[in-house]
Amino acid sequence: MLPRPSADFADFLAAYRPGESDHRGRIPSPRFRRYPVDELLERPIVSLDVKANLAATLDDFGSPGETALSIADHLDEAGKRFRVVAESLAQGQSRSSLALS
Repeated sequence: MLPRPSADFADFLAAYRPGESDHRGRIPSPRFRRYPVDELLERPIVSLDVKANLAATLDDFGSPGETALSIADHLDEAGKRFRVVAESLAQGQSRSSLALS
């Protein structure tokens, strides 16, 4: 899939106005606007149930350093798993290129 051209995001950027800390300057559009919760809940297939492993209180989340290390550990594990996939794909490509020659 090719990356989207910047022009595809023009409407969103005009409505969202990134870099502004105040939401009052945002310009709603038919596609990019605030949706009242009641309006969302009236739709036939809507769920606002957010499933996450949330702590009981904000103090239970740990320090930012602990959080960063946990994220790094998860990324390391994901990287190891992705490397296994990439290596197996590379081996499959070399085998198929040998079969073609």
